Amino acid sequence: NRMERLKETIHKKDSSLNEEKEKERQLQVKINNLTREIKREREE
Repeated sequence: NRMERLKETIHKKDSSLNEEKEKERQLQVKINNLTREIKREREE
């Protein structure tokens, strides 16, 4: 039973970590897009 609980805890932490990584990745994409837009506007 203790092992079950441990596995569950690990799984929860793992999935929340994945969510964080996904959020981070999405933010990075937004930043990249904004940076590109800014460069484009400067060049015009």
